[in-house]
Amino acid sequence: MTEAMYLRVLERAEAQTPKKGPAKLPEDRTITLYVAGNGASITVANVVELALADGIIEARNRKGELFVLGLADVLAAAVHTSDERGTGRRAGFVG
Repeated sequence: MTEAMYLRVLERAEAQTPKKGPAKLPEDRTITLYVAGNGASITVANVVELALADGIIEARNRKGELFVLGLADVLAAAVHTSDERGTGRRAGFVG
């Protein structure tokens, strides 16, 4: 992912982006990040806060878990609204 893609994801998720601190998503939205590196992949779901500094993303999910990811390792992001969640797997992504 590039920084421009990261900013577009925040824009499309309608995140509040303060000058300091993480961007916070509205109550009815979450983001899923699709990450891969060194032959392994993970999905980080239910993200509600994101911060980017020096090519590193800090993503916090609804449970309060913090994930630290390399921006270059994030392949894609999906923005979900509360009425979309739980509708099943999206085409092209396994997980």
